[in-house]
Amino acid sequence: LSTSSDPSCGIFALLAECLGRNIQLAPFDNDLGHKARQTNEAVLQLLSHRHRFSSAFQEFCRTPDFLEPLAQALCLVHDEKIQRMQQQKPTSSDKFEPQGMQVGGEVTRMKRRGSLADVPTDETPTERFVGRPEEETGSSGIGMVQLLHLVVSHAVLSGPLAAPLVSALFRSFPIHASPEQVEAFHLVLIEHCRSVVEDALQR
Repeated sequence: LSTSSDPSCGIFALLAECLGRNIQLAPFDNDLGHKARQTNEAVLQLLSHRHRFSSAFQEFCRTPDFLEPLAQALCLVHDEKIQRMQQQKPTSSDKFEPQGMQVGGEVTRMKRRGSLADVPTDETPTERFVGRPEEETGSSGIGMVQLLHLVVSHAVLSGPLAAPLVSALFRSFPIHASPEQVEAFHLVLIEHCRSVVEDALQR
């Protein structure tokens, strides 16, 4: 993957910023919220369509200019979800809890984070990150995750393109992301990488 350009200055960064603003407006039950939801739905459908039929766009989707703004927009969806949860009840299931502690002068071994085995069985990593479809209220999170899945799937089926893409995705979270955001984002990536590989093995 080329890293010579600045992902924050690309055309998709501008588009992702617009998606982000619409994500913030989407929960409102008014004309502005309705337009925001419709706009994001149309943009995501267009991006998915172009990825299916344009080899040039498929190549662009493997660059930091696409991956980093997409990850930032997804983290914004997660932020909005957490804010809604905090408004509904004082505590959140996404709270970051230290895994290591000092006992009698010795530090216990820190439990490994970011494993699908530790994810609650009542929700998938995607649902934990952006919410269930019926709860999403048009925030576009599911659509962006589907676009991410499409990009990963194409790279896996293209053989040697998968490894650098997945590596770049795991580094594409925003620099200001919290530990719980990074863990939740990585679990989404692991979930969809596993799903894509399983699908590929069944072909």
